[in-house]
Amino acid sequence: MRSKALLIAYFLLAAGCGRSIVGYHADAAAPMDSSGGDGAAGAGADDGGVAGGEGGVPCGAGLLSCGNACVDPGQDPANCGACGTACAAGQVCDVGVCAATCSTGLSKCGQSCVDVMSDGGSCGACGRACGMGQTCSAGACVCPAGQITCGTACVDPASDPANCGACGKACATGQVCNAGVCAASCGAGLTSCSGACQDLASDAMSCGACGKACGPGVLCVASHCVCVDLPRRRYGNR
Repeated sequence: MRSKALLIAYFLLAAGCGRSIVGYHADAAAPMDSSGGDGAAGAGADDGGVAGGEGGVPCGAGLLSCGNACVDPGQDPANCGACGTACAAGQVCDVGVCAATCSTGLSKCGQSCVDVMSDGGSCGACGRACGMGQTCSAGACVCPAGQITCGTACVDPASDPANCGACGKACATGQVCNAGVCAASCGAGLTSCSGACQDLASDAMSCGACGKACGPGVLCVASHCVCVDLPRRRYGNR
């Protein structure tokens, strides 16, 4: 059972978790755990949310493999509800159905119906993408809990040697940022990754090893990148 769960997590990591930008290509996937193997090709849909589609490209939950790309069938006008189902000119893809208008609560962005309150690619307005590490919440790009915005980037003031404890507070050469304080070495259980004291067992930016980042919406648990359990969406009914 454990090995099956890890294999499913590996497939999901190829495209990250949850809703992704329409037209995501598998060769742009985030770094994966080396223990996952290479058995992704030809994987079909299963309880882990992996959709094999026509091309057999492993996709994250809620996405569909069409050719060599992972698409969101809920809003992709070229693959609306299913691979190759294209909406006509003047129509939009509304929750997997070609329609004249978008459902209540969704905004028309090109030929896609998007929830600008939560979509990372159109946060607050069509085409307004969130930065690295940010998520879209209530129409605004926000940093994960425990991180702060310094300029346009999300940083962890507890470990970032360039912003140790506060934006712009840099540690001196040879020092590390340990729990928001510049120090000579890291505390117990932490590893120095280019001056940042990180917990390799839980840090999504250095999961299991320095610089081994998990994908968007992916958590680091016991030094492994794993997807959170996301609710399923059903298409075809408005």
